Amino acid sequence: MAGGGAGAGGGPSATCEMPPEPKTSIEIAGSYVDQFGFTAEISTTGWDFGYAAYTFSIVDNEENYAIARNSESDEYNPCAYSTFVWHMEGGDLYYCQSVFSATSECAALNAARPDSSDLDNGCGGAPWSRLTAN
Repeated sequence: MAGGGAGAGGGPSATCEMPPEPKTSIEIAGSYVDQFGFTAEISTTGWDFGYAAYTFSIVDNEENYAIARNSESDEYNPCAYSTFVWHMEGGDLYYCQSVFSATSECAALNAARPDSSDLDNGCGGAPWSRLTAN
């Protein structure tokens, strides 16, 4: 099994074991394009931007987040975990990838969530991305 680079401060490497399929399907599954023209394919098993793919391990439709393992081929954070959070406002769907490089599912799950009340700066100081059905 391959591992990602060690975390900051010599922390443990992420592993590339595939997570089990989540028990709940993500409610926002579909094909989208963001305000920059990038595509996002969201399926029952993962989130795919074309240049990076993520496999869901936890989906919580009530709290609007999913934890996913980064693909082994991820250029910057292979096999680490990411957190995707989505928010509906005014009929528009927004998302924030608030965690990119957690070394475990637990670390991604316990990380602070982005601020959906601030769509301009609430995604770690950056704007949330708006998704439009493709």
